[in-house]
Amino acid sequence: MKKNRLLIRADSSEVIGSGHIMRCIAIAQSWIFTGGEVTFCFKVISQKLRKRLITEGFNVYMMSESDIEIGSVQDGKCLRLLSEELNADTVIIDGYHFGEEFQKELTKLESTFIVLDDFVHSSFYYADIVINRSLKALDYDYSNKLPKTQLLLGPEYTFLRREFKKYSDLKKKISENPRNIMVTFGGADPQNATSLVVDSLNVIKELRLNIKILIGSDNPHLNTVKQKSVCSHHEIEIIKDQKDVSVVMNWADMAITAGGTTMNELLFMGVPSISIKTAPNQRALPLYDEVYNATWYVGEISNMSHYILSNYTSKLLKNREARRLMSDNGMKLIKYREFRDIVRI
Repeated sequence: MKKNRLLIRADSSEVIGSGHIMRCIAIAQSWIFTGGEVTFCFKVISQKLRKRLITEGFNVYMMSESDIEIGSVQDGKCLRLLSEELNADTVIIDGYHFGEEFQKELTKLESTFIVLDDFVHSSFYYADIVINRSLKALDYDYSNKLPKTQLLLGPEYTFLRREFKKYSDLKKKISENPRNIMVTFGGADPQNATSLVVDSLNVIKELRLNIKILIGSDNPHLNTVKQKSVCSHHEIEIIKDQKDVSVVMNWADMAITAGGTTMNELLFMGVPSISIKTAPNQRALPLYDEVYNATWYVGEISNMSHYILSNYTSKLLKNREARRLMSDNGMKLIKYREFRDIVRI
């Protein structure tokens, strides 16, 4: 019987972040669960994240051609050759550097070809399927594509890692005296938003908060965050490379975060949140607030101040009704689904 083989191409670094790899883990878990085989291919990745992929039971392949630029035609050719060598049935790419010329190289494959997208980063799409889970996805112009390309657009196509399945029937408890705050800005956090949040929370003197900070061990600002946390009058725990983030989300009364995959996970878990835009691909954040009332969006990181953030945090902690509505709206918006539930191959 032929093995159902999936090849995933994504990268992770301080600049790229870890989000592309993390959402592909959700795909890979679903694939493995149904009896398939998964290989991750990357040019750059942290050792911690690479180790996690191996621990999860996925094959890993490091592209060693140092002279080949990420996202180039040559890069696409290398992926095509690897796919042929592995006899992959499906190839998935996730990354903003995988543009038109890279994708065109993959049309030479007989495999099903899928692109994960966020904001129409490519000038043309050659994939069999394009998936964009953003709230703004239906507003984007995807006319530059092959006639056969199928578009799966909108939050209904959100898929989650298997760690969230145990919370499928969760009814989030909204505390009258909230003290537990989760803070996370991904594995990389190049703008050091985490330090800004810690400083802002230290402005709040009337409460003693329990704060859990999720951070990657390769984060270049880790030592700075540690120093600020030690000096805080709040109880702060720094958690490095947390594998099951759903446990922390279930613990939290509220969260402070950015957009992307983590936001969808918080919505599913019913965690009220304050959100800050830290990257261009987080364009949908205002919609989560203005249209769905599922977060309090406070603006871009470049315009953020300690006063703004501490003020919004204090107000949300004191407003149980706002947290309850936010929690209910988030859980209505994002339901637990695995990749194989929304993409039938």
